[in-house]
Amino acid sequence: MKILRTGAILIVMSVVLVVAGGAFGGRGGMQIALVVAVVMNFVSYFFSDKIALRSSGAQPVTREQLPRLYQVMERLAAKARIPVPALYVVPDMAPNAFATGRSPNHASVAVTQGLLQIMNDDELEGVIAHELSHVRNYDILTSSIAATISPARASMPPTKQASAWSATPTGSSVRSKNWALTTSGFPQRPSTPVPRPCAL
Repeated sequence: MKILRTGAILIVMSVVLVVAGGAFGGRGGMQIALVVAVVMNFVSYFFSDKIALRSSGAQPVTREQLPRLYQVMERLAAKARIPVPALYVVPDMAPNAFATGRSPNHASVAVTQGLLQIMNDDELEGVIAHELSHVRNYDILTSSIAATISPARASMPPTKQASAWSATPTGSSVRSKNWALTTSGFPQRPSTPVPRPCAL
């Protein structure tokens, strides 16, 4: 069922890409978009885990380097009756962890250096158990593919409706208002200094 769900996501995204290609390039655009969709689906299914690990800067670790992490992972993997995933460490002090891969037989789990430093064995076991639940339920396949497809969708040109709106007097007048959106999404006046929060 999980694999069927992921297959449905790939099909829907492929249809969206082909329709968008047809809208912007006619029949030739649809053909190009179809080729792009096939390549994107292939890369997403077989290489999404490698893309996620490389983009995060994760490095593989051996049992000799992190025996504590291996002991926790092997114990929990045996309880879940799944193969032990490949283990990676991300050189980041923010406590975080993620699992990636297309199946329990091709799974990887990465943790940050910060998480290993601040968590005791019980806390680490809880985090690893959570990530292994994603592996066992094939959630990692869906999330990995979504993470690979999202940049491709974001790089697509805007729709005709959005382009037409921005070209209208209403769209121009809205954009010319003396208001700007900050990265948090709240309106701020450019001429007014924005107070910066201080860490306590």
